[in-house]
Amino acid sequence: MDGIGTSDYYTENATQFAAATCELDLSDIYSRFLPLVTDGGHILDAGCGSGRDALCFHDAGFEVTAFDACPKLAEIASAALRKPVRVMEFMDLEAQLEYDAIWCSASLLHAPMEDLPAVFERMVRALKHDGVWYMSFKVGDGPRIDKDARYFWDFNPDSIKQFLARFAELSILDLWTEPSRLLDRDEEWLNVIVRRA
Repeated sequence: MDGIGTSDYYTENATQFAAATCELDLSDIYSRFLPLVTDGGHILDAGCGSGRDALCFHDAGFEVTAFDACPKLAEIASAALRKPVRVMEFMDLEAQLEYDAIWCSASLLHAPMEDLPAVFERMVRALKHDGVWYMSFKVGDGPRIDKDARYFWDFNPDSIKQFLARFAELSILDLWTEPSRLLDRDEEWLNVIVRRA
């Protein structure tokens, strides 16, 4: 995560953040993503937050590995999954050809643009050939700091396509926008699923 404001926010608000997001229904996104994953395949939940999605994937019969940069959120996710969740940053990922799929729900959006190409290279390297990768960002243009002092890098459909074009191994399978699932938020989200050639 970029900046003290972002990490401080999640450290200080981990319990409230987990409670506010753990019940969100993402079943329609799962229905786009999981059929693309090898049956019983290994999914990496990178920036897992409360562990909501990792638990759903586990319960659906997939092998799941999860990590989060916030120690308190990793602890909450560990309890939900009943298995260790590692505390680490995206740039700590060293896996090679290990995962059938990667899930980055509302997590990559905190990575600074100067790090994002290297982060993407690490993610691509961690994916098996023909592996799939889901990511989501808030719709917008470039960097901003929100009212809680969190850093975000926002994309729109055109800018994410331009960014992904840097990575020859990746092809876009699905791309769509939707309103926030949090009722108190007037914002749009960008969802993307890519495949590694």
